[in-house]
Amino acid sequence: MNELNGIIIDGKIFEAVKDKEDTCLNCDLIDDEGNCVCRDFCFAQGRCNIFRFSQSLTDKINEK
Repeated sequence: MNELNGIIIDGKIFEAVKDKEDTCLNCDLIDDEGNCVCRDFCFAQGRCNIFRFSQSLTDKINEK
């Protein structure tokens, strides 16, 4: 089984992925005001990680 690093917010799954640009601006956890909605968790995952919304994992978890 593959290791998966991610977070569930409001029933939606956001998966940690590597980002070459090393910027939070590409992350799907940045709100409309430019703030990270889960800052402590993000920093714990390490540098160069951003989070991407995963529709397929969200559907699977929600049994759609």
